[in-house]
Amino acid sequence: MTNKDGGDTELAFIGALSLWLLVSLISWVASHFYYAWQSNEPIEFTSRGLRFMNLLPASIQFAINVSVVAFFTYEAAKQSVKFVKLLRG
Repeated sequence: MTNKDGGDTELAFIGALSLWLLVSLISWVASHFYYAWQSNEPIEFTSRGLRFMNLLPASIQFAINVSVVAFFTYEAAKQSVKFVKLLRG
């Protein structure tokens, strides 16, 4: 990696890498939501900010989690494309 862009290439790489790690973490959590939904096991949130999720059915919780995974996958792909463009340019 070159430093010709004032460190933009390195920042794009670190941003893309951290977003892909976040996507993998959220996907792992989504798989737990899916297994809980399929086996009819409840997932209880104790956090004050997430307590409203206890009121939703497991299928809606899983759908919310999948939409978050999709959003962060899009952002990670966008950041990866930015990194590749900076690397080639």
